Amino acid sequence: MRILLARACDPDINIFSNCPPLGILYLAGALRKRAPHHQVQIVDTMLRGIRPDDLVEQIRRERPDLVGLSVTTYDSLATHRIAKGMRERAPGIPLVVGGPYPTGQPDEVLADPNIDYVITGEGEETFADLVETLERGGDVATVAGLGWNRDGESRFNCARPAVDDPDTIPFPAWDLIDLPEYFRKPRFQLLYAKKEYMPIYTSRGCPYKCTFCHLMMGKEFRPRSVGNVLEEIRTLHDVHGVREFLVVDDIFNMELDRAKAICDAIVGAGLTDIRLSFPCGLRGDRMDTELLEKLRPLVYRLHYAVESGSPRIQKLVKKYLKLERLLEVVDETDRLGILTQGFFLFGFPTETREEIEQTIDYALESRFHTAQFMSVKAFPGTPIHDLAREEGVDLSYDPNQYAYIRADKPLNGMSSEEMGKIIQRAYRRFYFDSWRISRNLIRHPRKRQIFELIPMFLRRAYLSSYAATHGGVA
Repeated sequence: MRILLARACDPDINIFSNCPPLGILYLAGALRKRAPHHQVQIVDTMLRGIRPDDLVEQIRRERPDLVGLSVTTYDSLATHRIAKGMRERAPGIPLVVGGPYPTGQPDEVLADPNIDYVITGEGEETFADLVETLERGGDVATVAGLGWNRDGESRFNCARPAVDDPDTIPFPAWDLIDLPEYFRKPRFQLLYAKKEYMPIYTSRGCPYKCTFCHLMMGKEFRPRSVGNVLEEIRTLHDVHGVREFLVVDDIFNMELDRAKAICDAIVGAGLTDIRLSFPCGLRGDRMDTELLEKLRPLVYRLHYAVESGSPRIQKLVKKYLKLERLLEVVDETDRLGILTQGFFLFGFPTETREEIEQTIDYALESRFHTAQFMSVKAFPGTPIHDLAREEGVDLSYDPNQYAYIRADKPLNGMSSEEMGKIIQRAYRRFYFDSWRISRNLIRHPRKRQIFELIPMFLRRAYLSSYAATHGGVA
């Protein structure tokens, strides 16, 4: 079969920068290991600026045997446009949709008669089973983890359990994309040490029950072995020239001994020219001195996800972060010469103005060098979505508003304009601090980047319309 896998988005609307499409690269890798005779093509619409109608035209022209789309909630409108366009201009080509959007809203996705198949959660095994079943003319009702439309009938098959051993999942099919092209484009993490980068998972899942978090990888921590992680890093380093690894685990430091062993393995392998980054954030109150010291030669900055400086909100959203312990960790990280960034969310259901101020004060009192202030969103399928609905919050979002960096429709009843002004003020108070200015100038490995971001910061800190729709600095 000739299979086209694409990241669905509309470059005219999507405000995010580029990053290799790890999800569909994993699908391609898994499929090629099981059935290498299939021909797989990767199309990154964001990287190439391919609009939905342009993708449909490419599909019409090339006539693949199967099309798969990886979709976030933010790009749901583009997905349905692509599905409709395929049925009108490229009929008969099966369409399968997977990713965060169908995982959180499977019924909504399958309600679109233009979409043939839906995969929820991890997709490697389900997708390979689907391709194998279609190739032999089998019954798709036997494929676990799959939803499907046929002759006006929609149904979901039995759920597929998560992969117990992530080491069994083949590496992503990096050769199907032009990695150097990503090195030359703006990336979603604006501050970095090395331009040659690649995102990696060293584990899947997270046992914590934060109500605002996605359910894509499940709530069970499933680590890869140290040897398996090192093999991937070494391959990307030696073969593809990657020098910075964006570890996108839900919780890299869940098992401290394993995290330390990964650091030891990288250093022991002589890979001293690489850097690690954790753009999704680490669990700050799980750090210890030994792990920080082992990370020190491998990182330039650590991200800690705080969310709220209010103990009540910590309990409400079931994060239960030990706020005082995190301050100690941030202090220690700073003393070791490592930059730190804090992630903060405003606008939780029932959150008061005083509790928002408590979060801002927490950020100001900390030794974080940088911070990102965002407006929380109630993604469908998450517990916070149910809580917001119980509180009478208007959840009729335009999908384009689902990005955390937008201040639209706070969940605590504030207006978007009011939340935008709070975000502005938080940025001004945080960054107009002589200690932070001097620390960032002294320690950042690519100082030119700081000056390049000044215009962006000024827009977010002073233009209310910009803050209300775009939010904070990455």
